[in-house]
Amino acid sequence: MKRYIWLITVKKITMQLSADPIWGAFPAAESFEGFQCNILKPIYLKPEVPEDVKDSIQIVGKLLLHSYYEYSFIDVAFTHAVYAFEKALKIRWQEIHGTPPRKSLEEFIDWFSDNNYFENSYKEGLHAIRQIRNRFAHDEKKMVLGIGSFNLIYGTIDLINDLYEDQALRIYRKNGVEQLAPKLETLLKEGGITSINGERLITFKAYPVFIENKGVPEILSLSLCPIFDLTPHKNGENIRPHHRQFSLVDWLLNDEGLFALDSQTGNRFMITPISDDLNNELFLNWRTELYGIATWPLILYSVTESLADFYTNALRRLHRV
Repeated sequence: MKRYIWLITVKKITMQLSADPIWGAFPAAESFEGFQCNILKPIYLKPEVPEDVKDSIQIVGKLLLHSYYEYSFIDVAFTHAVYAFEKALKIRWQEIHGTPPRKSLEEFIDWFSDNNYFENSYKEGLHAIRQIRNRFAHDEKKMVLGIGSFNLIYGTIDLINDLYEDQALRIYRKNGVEQLAPKLETLLKEGGITSINGERLITFKAYPVFIENKGVPEILSLSLCPIFDLTPHKNGENIRPHHRQFSLVDWLLNDEGLFALDSQTGNRFMITPISDDLNNELFLNWRTELYGIATWPLILYSVTESLADFYTNALRRLHRV
């Protein structure tokens, strides 16, 4: 009997890693170190998250890291993050019900959303993750999400952490924000004066963004928008108005104003209605000038544009508590 020995010769390939050319359009990613510091975000998973899911997310992190050298890895990371999310939903369902999960991803998202397992209750946004995943799987046309999917990827990881937060505390803090928002809007209808550490600011808007209520004292994340220079906007420049962000404790909101303490400095913080003629005239003139600019809706939109990042940062701090 003849014996055959197969010899396979593997040719060694030597390659020098270099940044994907696409990153040349992003000054923040001019180096690998800059890419890690300015583009990527830390990935954190709560201890309660199952190890199998953590292993999957670890791969997502590696794909994002190596997307500096291969831009298309971002899309692979997104798909893998959604698979990890679906896996987390199935495991959490099993933990809650003790029965095997027999639902589609769409049904899982609806059930967990309806039962307050997600901080974000905007179902259309939750289902957008699933729909994009389906397009990757079934659409014959090539899709490239690229850097535009970074927020989706990190947001999916946030949803996984959400599954292991206390639902009662979630309902309480969401209700708290919903109750504060219209009261602050009424308080500042004709402008207000914010006093903090010797500063007095004529204030246009104030937004309660998040309440961190897993510890004592509870912390209110508040975004403040003082009146701002309208000259650049009148000249056609699209500049995001400057926001002031505060972490407040021991707050009280009534008809006289918002009274609190700055959690970091301990200084007194308060917003009260404008009570003097000079500041009242300054505010009314500024508001008239604002609404006289043709692009005022865009300006008001830019006022709220930074709230998403402020909210996300507060949520991720909560996950780490």
